[in-house]
Amino acid sequence: MTVRNQVARVPRKRSETRPRILSAARQLMTERGLDRVSIEAIAEHAGYTRGAFYSNFASMDELLLALYEQHSDELISELRSSTNDVSQPGVFENLEAAVAHVVCALPFDVQWFRIRTNLAAQASRDPKLSLLYLERESALREQLTPRLMEVINAFGCELTVDPDTFTRALVAAHDGALANSFADTEPRGIRVVVCTAVVLGLTRPAAASPQPRK
Repeated sequence: MTVRNQVARVPRKRSETRPRILSAARQLMTERGLDRVSIEAIAEHAGYTRGAFYSNFASMDELLLALYEQHSDELISELRSSTNDVSQPGVFENLEAAVAHVVCALPFDVQWFRIRTNLAAQASRDPKLSLLYLERESALREQLTPRLMEVINAFGCELTVDPDTFTRALVAAHDGALANSFADTEPRGIRVVVCTAVVLGLTRPAAASPQPRK
């Protein structure tokens, strides 16, 4: 094997380490709870040493925030796809139908909900982690808000509150419904009902806007 081939293979191998560690952490935290998972356990579950962990993450907090960002990217991708559908004329009869479509397109991710709940609880006890967590929450809302506004505007409506408050309310409603729907045979049902209620309660027909699509 030439030196050139050896060099070419190293980045590929390293590029696999970080995702495998994140995947192992997510699985273990779901099974055991965030407080019961150690760096050593994550590294071992991923098939690496403790040193490999620290080559990719400076601390457990950094790993947790990386998990948060990973899930946020997945969420935004799903939301982008579903809101693109809403922008097509004639696809949805009204705003309620569009909201139901968007909510149903979001993954029912029990694993992530448990991790996020644990992360929020830990952040409430750790000022440094709390600051970083709130920054990630704010960044996620900044990405969510324009996509949500596309749905509202597509049906000739406007908000009765500022956009950030609207997004906060909708996320809180969605997460609350998610927390109470693990045992439901149709978990998306309550999420659709609650999110639709928030959207309809915080919007109104725009004073001067195009007619809603038929």
